[in-house]
Amino acid sequence: MSIRQDLVQVIADAQTALDSLNGTTTVSGVIPALQVLIAQEQAAIAFTTAASTVYKTDGSRQIAVKLYTAGGQPLASPLTINLNKSGTAQLNTHYTLSPSSITFPANSADGAIQNLTFTPIPSAITAEKVATLTLNPGKLGTIARHDVSLKAGWCYVFDFTANNGGWTIRDPGEGIYSSGAWRHGSENRLVIQKAINTTLKRVELALDYTYIGGFSQILTRGADGNPVFYHNPNPGSVSNFTATWTGEQVLNETFEIHIWGHTVVRSIKLEGLGTNPFGSNNC
Repeated sequence: MSIRQDLVQVIADAQTALDSLNGTTTVSGVIPALQVLIAQEQAAIAFTTAASTVYKTDGSRQIAVKLYTAGGQPLASPLTINLNKSGTAQLNTHYTLSPSSITFPANSADGAIQNLTFTPIPSAITAEKVATLTLNPGKLGTIARHDVSLKAGWCYVFDFTANNGGWTIRDPGEGIYSSGAWRHGSENRLVIQKAINTTLKRVELALDYTYIGGFSQILTRGADGNPVFYHNPNPGSVSNFTATWTGEQVLNETFEIHIWGHTVVRSIKLEGLGTNPFGSNNC
């Protein structure tokens, strides 16, 4: 039992004892007021998630906070919690946030939600920043901190379950698009390509992979023929595997993905700097 629960029990026992001793309402009337205060102290607010990602071109995002009340009862009186801001991103320089504190009015239900509005300031974000928001005080055992990763570039996911995403195979036998995924071809490898003019910062492939001997690698190449990233998976079979590269590579024409072995690629996630060459961010 927690200290607060112990205190509530002590107050209840004191109420019974005082009533039996003198029967006055003046002394015992203090006890219900104290009980309300304890219940109010037990109520708190927490974030619904611990982290989020915002690209500088995304515009405003909502960050949800949730009310927890004592015993699931309606809030006895208004509850206000302040927000501490820290991290490498600076308030009113890299982003704005409103409101600066959160107030749930009296009679708010347990589980009620309010939203903070987080808005990046694009001109100030030239490199990745992190804004850390902390509820003061937060609720023990729940999420009292939320980290916002501010990205300087763009993000786009090609979800092949819907279509081929405009990617093509390099040569016959090097792949086929079928049943919502890109798959290896008759040459037991997959080589797909797409014209991209951007500065690439991150590549993430979601795939199933089976080693068949010889080469065992996942490789991407830029237009200059130099590898963007190389991954050597362990021989064998893996499902729901993710291969990831992070760095910086300037692309100005064809970008290729090479996978030796039997493979099923379900999606490709790309992140880069500047303007999104594929339209609006979708991740």
